[in-house]
Amino acid sequence: MRRLQQVGGSPVVHRTDSLSATRNNRQNVWTEAFSELCQHYYMPPTRNNLGESHENDAVKCANGSLKKRLAQQLLLRSHSDFESIAT
Repeated sequence: MRRLQQVGGSPVVHRTDSLSATRNNRQNVWTEAFSELCQHYYMPPTRNNLGESHENDAVKCANGSLKKRLAQQLLLRSHSDFESIAT
């Protein structure tokens, strides 16, 4: 969580599309790993509406921005190694 705080904090909610990494669409539930990630960073998960392809752009833009900010912080740090999962 400290890393996300260094780049401005975690999002208020995490919006995603229906990727299999985040959703088990047959059972209509979040995957365990994605659920744990969102709980760890206090980000309630949400997803775009099925069949509304224009919503994918908003999701991809927000996720791309977060990934870019994290990558920039890791570059400033000069390495991407962590002592443990907690840091």
